[in-house]
Amino acid sequence: MKKNPKALLLTSRNIDYDDCEYEVSGISYYYIIPAGKLKEQQIEFKNEVADDELLLIIFFKDGSYKVFSLVRYNMSFLY
Repeated sequence: MKKNPKALLLTSRNIDYDDCEYEVSGISYYYIIPAGKLKEQQIEFKNEVADDELLLIIFFKDGSYKVFSLVRYNMSFLY
């Protein structure tokens, strides 16, 4: 079993449905998480990623992964 990567490569910021069309049976697990939270855990990125970018990380059963930037968000609307 492969370990999770310590440096993530952002796949794309311009995605459409075809980019995320995968067989569900091939997906091991996924995360939707702000990049800033990963940086707090000392996960690095191979390309520039803002702390407020919301990322979709899909890990596949073959040990590969894809990282997509979903949106830049602002938490101030909650207050």
